[in-house]
Amino acid sequence: FLGPPLPLDGQLYVIAEIADAIYLVAFSPRTGELLWSQQLALIPPDRRDSTIRRISGISPSCAAGILICPTGVGAVVAVDLSTRCLLWAYEYPATRPAGGMIGAGGTWADSCAVISGRHILITPAEAPQMHCLDLLDGRYRWSLDRGNWAFLACVDRDVALVVGDRQLTAIELDTGSVAAGWPLLLPEGLRNTLTWPSS
Repeated sequence: FLGPPLPLDGQLYVIAEIADAIYLVAFSPRTGELLWSQQLALIPPDRRDSTIRRISGISPSCAAGILICPTGVGAVVAVDLSTRCLLWAYEYPATRPAGGMIGAGGTWADSCAVISGRHILITPAEAPQMHCLDLLDGRYRWSLDRGNWAFLACVDRDVALVVGDRQLTAIELDTGSVAAGWPLLLPEGLRNTLTWPSS
């Protein structure tokens, strides 16, 4: 298992690595019985020993009957819960971050997708960008380089709030632009306390 399960409608949904592939797996929360599974992606040979994928804690997110499943191998996949079929997949350039810790060496601290309306925001640990996609068809909207950002904190009123080591930044969902009046510098005492150490 690559992260904690998502409890939904009497089932537990978890992302798992099985025999060099990534799967979405559904379990009964009462008995632990395997109910069904769906293959999401194959693991490329050069990424089968990735530590980042196994410690980044990827879990599915759900909205409008669609499970958004990060894979940790350079793609995010959408699964229709009613049919258990793949709806779409979005691939992005994956890198090998320096260092072995999440939040260090240029990695995002949280790899789970955040959904707001038809916008999906993904911050994969294996990629140095944040990507915005359309929930229904996976269409690319925009992407931004991570810079010194550590994690996506929340989405509110069509604005995504991203936390860095020295500042908070608000990103407009529709355009991917920094909102007017931002970024907001953190007080001196809070700086460098919101991210993992780099060594």
